Amino acid sequence: MLPNSQEDTRQYPEEFHQTFLVTGIQLLLLALLSVLAYYSTLNNYFLNTDFAHIQYASSALQKPELFPHEFASSWLGASDYELFYRPLPLFLLAFNFLTFGVSPFGYHITSLALHVGTIWCVYFFSRELFQWMRSGFRRDDVSGAKTQLQFCRASDVYTAFLCAALFSVFPVGAEAIVWLGGRPDCAAGLFFVLTLLLWMREHRVDGWQTGLASMVAYAVALLFKEVAVSLILLLPALCMLKPASWKEKLSSVLPSCWKLFAVFLVYLLVRWLALGTIWGGYKGAFWQIFSLDVSLRQWASIERLRMLFVPLNPDLNFVFPMPLIFAMLYGALAVSLLSRFKQLRAMTGLICFCLFWFVVSLLPELKTAALTHSFASSRSFYIPSVPFCLLIALLVTQPAIKPVPGRSWRAAASAICGAGFIICFFVCDLANNQAWNAASQATRSLQLQLARMIADTPEELKVAVLNPPLNINGPYGLNQALLPVTQNEPFMPNSNYHRVQILDREHFTERDANLINATALRQYLLSFCVVTKWEPETLKLSRVQLIPDAMPLSSHNLIVSQLDDSSTPSSYEILIDPSLIPLSCEAIEIRFSCEGTREGGYATLSWGENWKRTASDVYETSAYSDVIGDAKLHTYRFALAEQVGWYLRPSVDKLHLQIRNVKAIKDLTVRLASDADYVPRLRPDNRYLSQSPTGLIARGDEAVFICDTEVDGAEGLVIELSKPNECFETYRRTYRETEVSSRALKRWTAGETSSTFRIPTADLMPGTYSVRAASLDGKRLIVGAFSDPVVFRVGGNEPMGSR
Repeated sequence: MLPNSQEDTRQYPEEFHQTFLVTGIQLLLLALLSVLAYYSTLNNYFLNTDFAHIQYASSALQKPELFPHEFASSWLGASDYELFYRPLPLFLLAFNFLTFGVSPFGYHITSLALHVGTIWCVYFFSRELFQWMRSGFRRDDVSGAKTQLQFCRASDVYTAFLCAALFSVFPVGAEAIVWLGGRPDCAAGLFFVLTLLLWMREHRVDGWQTGLASMVAYAVALLFKEVAVSLILLLPALCMLKPASWKEKLSSVLPSCWKLFAVFLVYLLVRWLALGTIWGGYKGAFWQIFSLDVSLRQWASIERLRMLFVPLNPDLNFVFPMPLIFAMLYGALAVSLLSRFKQLRAMTGLICFCLFWFVVSLLPELKTAALTHSFASSRSFYIPSVPFCLLIALLVTQPAIKPVPGRSWRAAASAICGAGFIICFFVCDLANNQAWNAASQATRSLQLQLARMIADTPEELKVAVLNPPLNINGPYGLNQALLPVTQNEPFMPNSNYHRVQILDREHFTERDANLINATALRQYLLSFCVVTKWEPETLKLSRVQLIPDAMPLSSHNLIVSQLDDSSTPSSYEILIDPSLIPLSCEAIEIRFSCEGTREGGYATLSWGENWKRTASDVYETSAYSDVIGDAKLHTYRFALAEQVGWYLRPSVDKLHLQIRNVKAIKDLTVRLASDADYVPRLRPDNRYLSQSPTGLIARGDEAVFICDTEVDGAEGLVIELSKPNECFETYRRTYRETEVSSRALKRWTAGETSSTFRIPTADLMPGTYSVRAASLDGKRLIVGAFSDPVVFRVGGNEPMGSR
């Protein structure tokens, strides 16, 4: 029970926790704790979408009409692939750009200041929450009401300080602080908690002025990020915590909450007028909070729960046994709670409120809050981490709620347990930030080296970058769309973004053609680019020397040695020049003859784990080919570029060849080979197809393509045209098609291996089409495989891959 007698009041005086000195010291300690946790990130460079956002803010300062436009459109005008109504982040970015330019330090200081402000609001909110639970629905009924908790006022301060301290260093949600792209979550969290604090103060002590301030704070939170809509559901839950009958609680909801309900309804109306819908999300995937089967299965996993309770990036080589330390802390907390079960029962209402808050604040982003093993997307947990930390603080301080003579060890145990949680969270935060620091260093290094590479390259050539620092599972690097922006104003004095071509492991797609595999990639790179490759281990951008097709590769780049003398099996080790980057060689070609086979001969080519770029990469580790046993010289081709993404390997040094069930192997040679021997090359004739920012467009009444090949045994060609707005890959789910398609719109054949094909477009419906070619032998059967499709557009529809 709360102290109601004069004796109890003297034991826990009111002035204990309301002196400005004590409060000021606590706030200073909380701010210092957060600064120490994120000090290493203050000089981090921009990452991922930060470049596009800052560039847009720079444009808005030159075109002020973009600021009011934010209130009438999707976030940063990106309504084509996402629908987010967040007008205020642009104003914050513009303020940073005016004051700090492109110096990242100022941006990170602003984010940290927002976080410190949120910490202070959490501290005052926690203190106010306990006072709220003691008071009735009348402002003059503060000290005489019965309570559901056995808190004294000194314990209020201790619990509030512990909650704020845990929140200040809680690693889950740190993405909102260290990454500018997550700053809307941080800003929305600040005004989210401030709204709750002001709302409780209005109905407990203050008057209409505080109520008006809570309405303004809630509107600001909504305009920073949509996740603030969950606050509406928390207000009735707070009313349920009052020490009153259920009838009084229910009847108080509407009179207490109608102002913020009105703000919420106005926000929905404005959002609908701006976006045309009250929903939103990436690529039109609206919030689907009523179909939670996949999301619930994800959250039911042990790994997801581990990240909440032991928030340490498992990819880090951390020396301390943090899981064991956390297990000891949670175990000690459980034992202590079981020993004071009666006090725990008295806290049931507040515990349920914390759990309800955690779940409700995740609902708007439950589909996108895909927390990875390295805490990417953890910004969605910034607001939910407040009730999580409050729950831990409540459970830690509960055994020491009311000091008992001779039981001071409980208070000491509570202090030790609380300090243990703070220290562990702080250490995990420092460790997890290393990944963000490394991503920042890689991005900055790549930007500067790419600028130097462009300066040293003739102006008529582009610079292609392979293997950019893109990591979808961890701190965000860059991709093929964003890295060119780093070479543009305001980040670089000279705008060279048009000379940068990025080809990462996820997409090799230009809007005029699907560069599906290394064959098309090689054709593209050999045409007009200087090729470079990013080495993530050394943070170096190196020039790639492409190997001409006519170069005798076997003698220069390969060393083949037999590993045993037995003929069955015959094992060979193939050593490859480690400096080789075989962009123009997609296969290893093995030639030999033998006397015969037993039980069907076959050859396998295998490689080790050193081919994998990251631990999460999944590739085949062997290739297989049947062997025909006769005296003729046969060629066996292993298309490694398709199977392991050869050109992405940091180094290729050793392969293992085994030839089984054959006798008397002779004339064994191994060489690197290109696909020129079995895949025709198809390219558009630029005189009839024009290149636009949205892809290839057919001009006039025909589209002309040039096809040539050196495929062995080829005596003719076949050309296929897809149906409108379709591509051949969707028919058979393969990028190496060896049969004609029954779903093709049209097909042409020619009796020569090199030809120019003219496709009439006057009778074609407007849309996007794919065209591909294959070689034919004398029996009109396909030799090798179809070429990579070329995509072009007829009429005014958007081409495939434009979104």
